[in-house]
Amino acid sequence: KFPKNMHFTEVTADKVFSKMPDRSAVLEYYFSLNVSTLHGDVENDQMLELDVFVTTKVANSIHFKHIKLREADEILEKAETFIEALQNPDDLELIGKKNELRVQLYDALIAPAISYLDGAKTLFIAPDDQLSNLPFEILHSNDLRMLQDQFTVCRLVCGRDLLFYNDSTPPDSSCFILGDPDYEAEKGDRSESKSRGSNGSLVPVSPLPFSGIEAHRIADRCHIRPYVGDSATKYALQNALPCGIIHLATHGIYDEEMDIDSLYSSHLVFAGY
Repeated sequence: KFPKNMHFTEVTADKVFSKMPDRSAVLEYYFSLNVSTLHGDVENDQMLELDVFVTTKVANSIHFKHIKLREADEILEKAETFIEALQNPDDLELIGKKNELRVQLYDALIAPAISYLDGAKTLFIAPDDQLSNLPFEILHSNDLRMLQDQFTVCRLVCGRDLLFYNDSTPPDSSCFILGDPDYEAEKGDRSESKSRGSNGSLVPVSPLPFSGIEAHRIADRCHIRPYVGDSATKYALQNALPCGIIHLATHGIYDEEMDIDSLYSSHLVFAGY
């Protein structure tokens, strides 16, 4: 049966617009399959399309624009290749494509909307499909100006997330930011009582690209010092609790060998791993 006495937040365009900070914009991306037919229900062609919805709020005035991008298959393929290049920094062939793809993706995803973003300082991006893994912040045009140099970039799942957006900066004591751990650092003193069990095997861990930049940018917004490098330890996190906001930019390892006991041996990876 449907649960009783449940509270639901009413979602309306006016409520979303009212929550948008002034001088901000929202870019929402949606992939869809356009099926055209020639005879009755016989499918003639299927084409992936990408809809971009641009909403801006400047001087408390709302403007809305819908842009349709028809080369969605090519955009998606380029995004996947760019992400793969970031994840494989030792692949020389992919490295050669990275800067070229960075410009091409900016031209495909950002350039069509840039003229509608005049006056905006904060840009909320709600991506779809593989675009969710795309670092929009480091895309740039031919003049090498990255998106993060033009706007304060924030991520949303979709536009309605703005209903829960709070632009106030939390006090220093309520934030803990950790990223880019030095996995080869000395382990130092251990606190076995707070360590989860494992089967004793260690999985090779590579540095997480851009996690240091991520930690520093978020820490700057919260006006605190992030824990990075050899200070990004689990003990720093344990000593900081309780916190109102915890942001961890590191790897997580899921222990498939432990089957039903994987809850106890899977873990986040900190400095001194």
